[in-house]
Amino acid sequence: MRGRRKAPGRPVTYGTTEDFLTHFGLDGVGDLPGIDELKGAGLLDSRIPAGFTIPEPHAGDELSEDEDPLEEDEFRAELAEDDETAA
Repeated sequence: MRGRRKAPGRPVTYGTTEDFLTHFGLDGVGDLPGIDELKGAGLLDSRIPAGFTIPEPHAGDELSEDEDPLEEDEFRAELAEDDETAA
């Protein structure tokens, strides 16, 4: 978890680690599939609403313009919630 999108509902945004890329044999975030590849593989409904966008992955830890940093106490609460769900 890296931040919150500046959008209704303030969804959590996630980053990609070097360990993730190594595990899946990817050289960088640019090797991740885009919306066209996901549609072609049948992983996204082809009837996506007009104006719907998926943020493009980018390298680095810096947040984009439409993200706010995740507060430390909020991050800990999310981790605790995930631990309870997994148990």
